[in-house]
Order: sequence, then structure tokens, then C-alpha cells
Amino acid sequence: MEEEFSIEHIYDVLRKERLYSNLQEIDKGFFIEVARFIKQQEDTIRQTDDIKESSKQEKQLESIKKVIKEIYEKRELKIIQLALSNIKTNVHQNISQLLDEEKELYNSIVEDLDCYRSSILENINKGMAPELKPKEIKTDNIQLKTIRFVEPLSRFIGTDLNVYGPFKKEYIANLPLDIADYLIKNNKAEEI
Repeated sequence: MEEEFSIEHIYDVLRKERLYSNLQEIDKGFFIEVARFIKQQEDTIRQTDDIKESSKQEKQLESIKKVIKEIYEKRELKIIQLALSNIKTNVHQNISQLLDEEKELYNSIVEDLDCYRSSILENINKGMAPELKPKEIKTDNIQLKTIRFVEPLSRFIGTDLNVYGPFKKEYIANLPLDIADYLIKNNKAEEI
């Protein structure tokens, strides 16, 4: 940011997010600057010997944290609405005003909504029972093994920190080698 970061700047961002229904553009480093600002305020409070002044600063900091939470929640709701609009209309929304971390949230929501929509709505429209299909796992040069589940398995987090499942009995999946071997070893699945 070019100018000195201030409490007024934080309140200005909140005012704009409250005033407009669409996501407002903010500085790309806004949350980083806010985190730095809060850290500085906490350091100042720790170094203050005056108990009365320290108490006043703590109350002010708590107020700022509430404002930051409201900003985040307002932006979060607008991001969810953008993602939902994308899925409903199949039109890619302009997400240039999103911060980098918000783009990850947006993409994740779109991916999840698309997965649920295709698993549930498309199955119903084909006259089939709704069934959640496991998400496609992005793999980069990871060895996969094809397995068939011999019993139902609820969702779990793999060694690669991806979420897998849930899987129904007889479901066939390609999973990373270490996860597939673990499931086979524990009689949850068999290799195909």
C-alpha cells in the first residue's frame, strides 16, 4: 500500500462492502496489511505500562478485529454468490476484484458446487437416485492403482491431505498407490 495503513482505511473498506451488493475491489495486500497492523497494535499494548491506556487499546483492537471479521464475512458471502451464479448460468464471472486467497476459495466452491450438481441433479434428471460421486483428485506424476471397495467407506483424508470418498461397496476408483495399498492391506478394497 502506498499510504500509511490506518483504522480509517479498515472502516472505509467495511463501509463499501456494506453499501454495495457486489464485491468491492480492495488492495491486493489488504489482509496482509491488516495482519501486520494487528501485530503492531498487540506489540504496542504489551509495551504499554499504563493499565488504563492498555485497556483502552485492547478494546479498540477487539473492535478492529470485529470489523475485520465482518469485512471477511461480507466478502465471503459475495464470493459464494458469485460461485453460485457461475454454476447456475454456466457463465464465468469476472473475479478480478478477488484477492489471491479469495480466488482459491471461489474456485474451490465452484468445483464443489459443480460436483454436487452433476452428482445429484443430473442423476435425478436421468431418473436415477441422487448419488455423490467422489471428486476427481488432481494428480501430478503420482502412481495410481485401480481398486474395488469390498465394503462401504466414509470420507477420509489421505496422506496427501486430499479428501477421498465416501465410497460405496463395489465402487471402483483409481487412488494413489500408498492409499490403495493401505486399503487393500486392511481388507477395505481389492486390486483390480
